[in-house]
Amino acid sequence: SGSARAAIDGILSAALAPEALLGALAMALAGVAMGWILSTRHLSLALLGALVWTAGLEGLLATVGDGGLAGRPLILASAALLAVFVAFARRDGAMRPAAPALPASPNGQPGHGWSGRLA
Repeated sequence: SGSARAAIDGILSAALAPEALLGALAMALAGVAMGWILSTRHLSLALLGALVWTAGLEGLLATVGDGGLAGRPLILASAALLAVFVAFARRDGAMRPAAPALPASPNGQPGHGWSGRLA
């Protein structure tokens, strides 16, 4: 009972430490910012925003606590760019089933749609 109480106290004191709360706040702000970035309509602006987001989050994580959460900007940038590409692919319909590639011929039969005559 005493060791369980000590374990709970240790976990709560670590989770409620100012450094942990600042880290949680940094991640919450990063999530809100990424949502705003993904709501843009232009891919180039979203990509630029994702890279600025990466730099900002890396800087925030470096200032929280001992900076042990920072130092992995490639992972952050990769995740941000993947989020942008997935969001834009889903928005632009790239993940919908493809339409039939060849139109029907003028006589209604499936085919290439060209009768072999020029207008």
